[in-house]
Amino acid sequence: MTPPSTPPPCLPSPPQKLCFVTIGATAAFDSLIASVLSRDFLAALRAHQYTDVLIQYGIDGEAAYEARLREVEEAAG
Repeated sequence: MTPPSTPPPCLPSPPQKLCFVTIGATAAFDSLIASVLSRDFLAALRAHQYTDVLIQYGIDGEAAYEARLREVEEAAG
């Protein structure tokens, strides 16, 4: 009988660094959403090794978030 094979050790995943932006559920802060998704702000996050951005916004902020996200994606090509 052969011993069970041992699976190779898993490679550690790279560390994650999260920027969490909370805007609130009762008021829209369109300018904050636009600033957080701006090229300069995202570049600053990358320069500081941030890997993820999580933006919490209320229902009134959804339209501003979607519009700005489309702009960012189009600019990235």
